[in-house]
Amino acid sequence: MTAVSTIGRILSVILGVYGIIVVALITSIIVNFYGEMKKTNLEEADPEEAPAPDAVPGSVPDPVPEAGQETKR
Repeated sequence: MTAVSTIGRILSVILGVYGIIVVALITSIIVNFYGEMKKTNLEEADPEEAPAPDAVPGSVPDPVPEAGQETKR
């Protein structure tokens, strides 16, 4: 199917833009809902069990030398 008339072409462009907007809105609603659910779950979690925000899984912090000690290189 091809729009031949000027009105048909204008309506098909408007309908195409409308479809893109609707898909973008639905996607943003789903992503926002997921973010809110994740935020709620983190707030309800026990703070002692939650990892530190700056912690990287599997990493070990570098030892900090005390005053007067030399570091190994």
